[in-house]
Order: sequence, then structure tokens, then C-alpha cells
Amino acid sequence: MLLSLAVLVGLMVVGAESRNGMPPFMLLSPPNFKAGHMANIKLMMFSESVGNITVKYFNYTQTWYPENRYDETILKETVMDIDTDDKIIDIPIEVPATIRGTHNVKFTGYIEGFGDFEFSPNQITVGQYGYKTYVQTDKPVYKPGQPVRFRGFSIDSDLKGLMLEEGLSVRINNPDGVQVFEETVKLDGEGVIHGGMFLLAEEAKIGLYTISVRGKNSASCSFSVEEYVLPKFGVEIEGPGHISKDDTIVKGKVSATYTYGKPVNGNLKLRFAIDNRQQRMYLGPYQFREISVDLVEGKADWEIDITDLTAGKLKYLFNPWCTPSQLVINATVSDENGAFNVEKIDTSTKFTQSSLKLTFNQNTQKNYAAGFRTLR
Repeated sequence: MLLSLAVLVGLMVVGAESRNGMPPFMLLSPPNFKAGHMANIKLMMFSESVGNITVKYFNYTQTWYPENRYDETILKETVMDIDTDDKIIDIPIEVPATIRGTHNVKFTGYIEGFGDFEFSPNQITVGQYGYKTYVQTDKPVYKPGQPVRFRGFSIDSDLKGLMLEEGLSVRINNPDGVQVFEETVKLDGEGVIHGGMFLLAEEAKIGLYTISVRGKNSASCSFSVEEYVLPKFGVEIEGPGHISKDDTIVKGKVSATYTYGKPVNGNLKLRFAIDNRQQRMYLGPYQFREISVDLVEGKADWEIDITDLTAGKLKYLFNPWCTPSQLVINATVSDENGAFNVEKIDTSTKFTQSSLKLTFNQNTQKNYAAGFRTLR
């Protein structure tokens, strides 16, 4: 179990400093304990000293009348001796399986050259993290009338399948939140659902569905139901790949071809935007330009001026400390009759601080290794 560590330095405890003024030890304790498992506390010694340490794991109750006081209830207590050869000491604490909630840990003891100490860090949270349930479908998208096949399983803290006699309760809700499927599915010998299936109706509602299961705990996932329509033609966008700080003009190409291979003649509308998910300054991508050109023999060249952007209007475009901003190119192609529209989005062009162009002569081999001073 991966745990973050709270650091408890020896100078913070009650007692005398060591002779050289340095803390003779450090305590490392997890902030969270797992019910029914071992919690491992480490004592790191910085001096060749002997002594002992006691770790008390307890909760307490507060009494207000007739006097205000705290009563400790010790749940577990461990005592460890410290020898001169000990540098790192593991202190195991067995956490009772029936305990949940917020508790305390207290460290007391004696170290030669340091003296007696007593320290109680922040409260410890004890929870039951042992059970997990998972569910998945065989595809992310379905058409109305198709079967939705799913499987799920529950595991314990040792990653072993849970043998749930009552099985897993499976529910599916449509995009309106209406329950369209409910069934209790039995698990096999390894605690896994096999062969769970839900048949979508021919008139199934289009949109996002949610499948949820409940066993020791619950889990859910989503899938979409869409009416797939084969596009009449395909659209490809070719951008520059990268835009550096010195660039003022950006150029590219768009091509459109019918599914049977003939080029599309029609109209092309291009919308340009800038997006950076890490350093987003707007509710969505920043749209800054829109142009319209004609497709001739299925091809069109485009060109935009970005001087107003690179001159400082959007300073975060070339921030070296963030992920690169990207140019979002949205192309909508209409055929000559305007009967069909196909939309395509490209985000492969990035804004970079600078660019490097490599030129190879005809004698250069096809393969080379980046990072070497010479290419062979």
C-alpha cells in the first residue's frame, strides 16, 4: 500500500537535544491507516545510541461534567528496543479490522544522549479501502438494436476476487436517467461476471447511457448509442505542424474526397482557435479567425496572418513552463449542391518557442540516432 509520509523530527519532541545540536532520530508515519492491515512506522537513527520507543495507537473520549477531561482508550501498543547498530527500525502496528474513524498515535521513549521524549502528531484516519468493484462494456459506442455486452468484478485488498453469494446488481439508465435494465448477475468461481448482456431496442434513445453495478461497493461506466451514417466524403487537414515565436503567416491545405475516390468540389469554411488545457484563460478554445475558400478538384490552400497574436495579445502561447498551446483548425466542407456537410477538426499544430530544421544530403542513410554528435 502506497502511503504519503508525515515527518516527525526529533527536535520537535519533548526532551534534550543531542550533544552536537542535531536531532538523533526521525519518525516516518503514514497519515492514514487501513483497517485490518499492518501499518508500518519507521524510525531512522542518526546516531549510535541505545534506547527504546513505544508507539500507542488509541482513541479518546471527552468528558465535560463534573470536569473537563480526556480519557484514552489504547487500541494497540508496541514497544521496540534500540541498539547501537540500528539505523532504520520498522515498527509494525496491527490495525483492528473493526475500527473506523479518526484516532491518534503517540510516540514515547528514551534515547541515550537525547533523553525522554513524547510526541503526538496529527490525528490518524482509519478507513476500509479493501473492496473495489469494476465494470466495463465491450465497445464504447453502439447502434440501436445492438447488444451491449458487459462484465464486472469485485476484489478485496489482496486483489483476489470476492465470492459474493448475492452476486452483483446491474442497472442501466438511458440519457434521460430512466432505468431500462436491472438484473442481479451471479459471479463465477473467480468472482467475475461473464456474458452479461443488454439488448438495445431498435428505437433506443440516442445519447449517453450509464451502467452501474453494486456489490461490496459500487462502480459505473458509460457508453454511447448513436445512429451511424456513412459520410459521403472524407476530409483531411494539413497544418504546419508547429508555429514558432517568429512566425507571422500560417499556411496549410485541406482535401476532400468522395468514398468512391472522386474529388469534392464545393465550399470550405475554416475556423481557427487556440487552446491550452493547462493554462486555459477562457471557458473554451479562443476563436480568433474564420475564412471561406473554394475547393477545386478536392483541394484548397489556406493562409492566415497571426501577427496580432504573436505580438503579445496572447502571451501564454509561448510559455516554456506549460504544455504547448495548440492551434485548433475546424474545417466544414459542403459539396457543390450544399446537400452534404462534413466537419473535421485538427489539433496537431503546436506553438513552440523555436523550431529546428534538419537537412540531410543524398548520401545520408535512412536511419540515424538522435543525440549523437555525428550521423553515420
